[in-house]
Amino acid sequence: MISIRNRHIQAIAGGILILSGLLASGCKEQKEKVLSEREMVDLIVDLKLAEAYANSQLSGPNPSEQRRELAKSVLAEHNVTQEQLDTTLGWYGRNLDKYAELYEKVDKRLLDKRKKLLKDSDSDLAEKEGDNFWLYGKNGIISTLGNNDGWIISLSDPDLGRGDRLEWTMHINNTSAPLMGVLGVDYDDGTSEAVNTYFTNRQHIELALQTDTGKRVQRVYGTMRLKKQDNMPLFADSIALRRLPYDSLEYARFRSQRKYGYPVRVTQEDRRRKAVADSLRQDSIQKVRELRADSIRKVNELQRDSIKRANELRRDSTLKSRADKRGAGLKKAMPKEAAAPKPITNKPRPAKNVQSTVKKTK
Repeated sequence: MISIRNRHIQAIAGGILILSGLLASGCKEQKEKVLSEREMVDLIVDLKLAEAYANSQLSGPNPSEQRRELAKSVLAEHNVTQEQLDTTLGWYGRNLDKYAELYEKVDKRLLDKRKKLLKDSDSDLAEKEGDNFWLYGKNGIISTLGNNDGWIISLSDPDLGRGDRLEWTMHINNTSAPLMGVLGVDYDDGTSEAVNTYFTNRQHIELALQTDTGKRVQRVYGTMRLKKQDNMPLFADSIALRRLPYDSLEYARFRSQRKYGYPVRVTQEDRRRKAVADSLRQDSIQKVRELRADSIRKVNELQRDSIKRANELRRDSTLKSRADKRGAGLKKAMPKEAAAPKPITNKPRPAKNVQSTVKKTK
């Protein structure tokens, strides 16, 4: 069995401490160690106040260690040992009717403390409680004996102002139980807005939604479902769906909500236009495919012609080169020819000058 020290220190880190041992029915019942109802009410109230303080004040690099120290101090203040608390929680896990009665008294004690601290009148408290839209019991259970795996809520025409926030909260006893939560609203203009979150390793479950400041809410809907049946039975307490007034500082914090547009009403004319558009689109696609195929064919033809022409030029160049080499080789191998004799020409001798001859004779 897991020790109460580890289990409850982990519980305060996730939110509520006291429910983490509800299923610890394997412990032996020791009546002398079971806390009385009054002692349990006092302890649970202080643990809830410690939880609220931890959620609002504790921060820093290691808040889990601070939460563990806070849990130890609360137990020490009430002179309760780890073994006593473990045994008591195991007993309440086997007596769920007593568990429900216990939490009714815890809720009443917390309400009285709030009234005393805030000095609210009964009418003010009634007005604040009226902001809780949860229509069912504050405590719930999901088990294999039922035919459901979670909680569903649907409210028509809720009393919500423009820009109000919604917070769906609960505490569960099993931190390893995975939950999928959805919270949404439908507006009067036909649009919707919703937020969904996957919760795991947490005992304090909180799902928040910010409504639009310019629209009126017609319906609130939501689901909180357990994803694995192996975690049944799952106990929940302090279930509430509260309305919070518009806060300009909180408004910008909600960025993960999903918005959905107007519902589309399809007429016969819309269908005809869509059919024509689809037909034109198909024709265009077919035409583009044909043009692409024709372009590819022409490119391939040009490539083949270019390759063929290049091969022809390469072959002609090779043949010419071979012929030139062959001619040069033959010319080099031939012997040199003898010089041809000069031709004999019978040129007539020029006639002598008679007068010059006679002069020489004289």
